[in-house]
Amino acid sequence: MLAAENDSLRKKLEEKYTTDPITQEEADRIGYSFQFIAEDYQNSGGIIDWKHGHDYADEFKEELKSTAGDLIRRGDYRSAFTILDHAFFALDKSEMDGSFGEYDEVISLIKS
Repeated sequence: MLAAENDSLRKKLEEKYTTDPITQEEADRIGYSFQFIAEDYQNSGGIIDWKHGHDYADEFKEELKSTAGDLIRRGDYRSAFTILDHAFFALDKSEMDGSFGEYDEVISLIKS
C-alpha cells in the first residue's frame, strides 16, 4: 500500500526487483565463456592436467553460479537452460585428467 501511494518508492522497488529476461544472443555469449575457461587451463596438448584440474573446476563452478544461478533466481529459466546446455557441452568436450574428482565437483554443483 505504501509503495502504491509513493511513486518514488514504487519505482525504486520495481528497478530492484523487476528484471527482463536476457536475449538468446546474450545467453549464448555467456554460455560460450565456459569453453574459454577450459582453454585457459589446457596444456599445449589441449588437456587439463591434474595440476590445473581443481582450479578449472573452481572457476567453472563460480561461473555457473554467477550466470545460470542468477538467472534461475530471477526466473529466467530459458536463458539459464541455454547457459547450462553450453556448460555441459564445454565440460563434455574438455579433456581433463580428473583423477582427483574434478568432474564430480562440477557435476555435484549442476545437480544441486
